[in-house]
Amino acid sequence: MADLSISVYNSGSTWNKPSGIKRIWVKCTGGGGGGSGYGESAGAGAHTETIVNVENINSISVTVGGQGGGTGYSGRGGNGGTSSFGNYCSSGGGQGANRRQQHEGATGGNPNQGSVKIYGGSGQGHRNPPGLGHGGTSFWGGSAPTAHRQQQWAQRHRNHAAYGAGGSSGRNSERGGDGRQGIVVVYEFD
Repeated sequence: MADLSISVYNSGSTWNKPSGIKRIWVKCTGGGGGGSGYGESAGAGAHTETIVNVENINSISVTVGGQGGGTGYSGRGGNGGTSSFGNYCSSGGGQGANRRQQHEGATGGNPNQGSVKIYGGSGQGHRNPPGLGHGGTSFWGGSAPTAHRQQQWAQRHRNHAAYGAGGSSGRNSERGGDGRQGIVVVYEFD
């Protein structure tokens, strides 16, 4: 097989088969959850992969999980969304901080469907000094930076996180960072 092209999706869409393509290798990562404001960080989205024979398929629906929103002190961060590629891959989003109980971190997303299944990395619980909780690591890499003295650091630099990473915590009672959205990558072969 020769690698002919790559399609990358950062939002929902439809994959349409390029001419001559017979097989695809799909990588699917859910969105990261949102962090909280006192050291609690969020979980990352799960990651799944599979190879699909598309000789008799022309198009497949793509869903990309959004990020969970960050919240202030003691709040419950938003959960990340599920990413999927038809019924071939499905990767759950990471849990938001404090979703189970106050001052808790969060679990990573569940790898629902695919030949390769990887859980998202978990977030940290309440820490002292506050504001130093990194979000869970995704298949693609780590979370946004944190800082003890810089206000809104995790929120301002959330786009430096890898796709699917969990939101880092905020400083003291400040808002935690949003998670990073998921991603679907399709490698196309003849």
